[in-house]
Amino acid sequence: SNSKYYEDLNKKALIERAKENLIENSRKSYPLPLLKEIFSHSIKYISDYSNEIIDLSKHYVENRKINYEQRIYLDFDYLKSKKFNSISINKLLKKSIVDIKLDELKNLAKEINNVFRSEIESLESSCMFVILFLSGMRIGEFIALKRFPEILEGEHYNLKRLVYKTAMSEDGEELIMPIPEIAKKAIEILSEISEIKDSGLNDRIATTSIKYSKQSNIRSHRVRSLIRWFAKKI
Repeated sequence: SNSKYYEDLNKKALIERAKENLIENSRKSYPLPLLKEIFSHSIKYISDYSNEIIDLSKHYVENRKINYEQRIYLDFDYLKSKKFNSISINKLLKKSIVDIKLDELKNLAKEINNVFRSEIESLESSCMFVILFLSGMRIGEFIALKRFPEILEGEHYNLKRLVYKTAMSEDGEELIMPIPEIAKKAIEILSEISEIKDSGLNDRIATTSIKYSKQSNIRSHRVRSLIRWFAKKI
């Protein structure tokens, strides 16, 4: 009804959206203090939580097709049988399913499912962030990276992969580049989670969300959205 205000409102909306994304525009350098914080959390997930979340991924995939209400008992048995470092997962153990009403049970079942998926995707995001940050790969090169790529050991760990952007032919050109140990670990963890998610049906390092029974190789927009989501979560 007041279309003359549309342009001003749209400009304000863009500014607010930029604030949400923590950055003014896509071409501006990301603020270093925030980058450091994301990196610290990423390393913590990889170093402290990776083993338990890999195990959690196996449990999630095994019971992915069972509905929430039936799965809750399996989830609680699983939680009680394991020891977790993750604060989010440990909070679930304080809850009870004894004498709980049906509606509350459904909500609790969904909450458990969301926490499980959030922890799995936090580890995936951490691995993606560390790999991209420490290898200098473009997103296109990252999503083309094969699962469990060859990593040579010498004075440094060296990642062996194909590059296409600067290659002389469409077949790509082999590149061997040094990477730190944490990047090697991130590559191995992300490869293992993807293998759990799709039982080896795909071949790329990352796949679609673990909630889907039918998995496919990841696309660039999911890499961006996962890292943005992880940054906001932190």
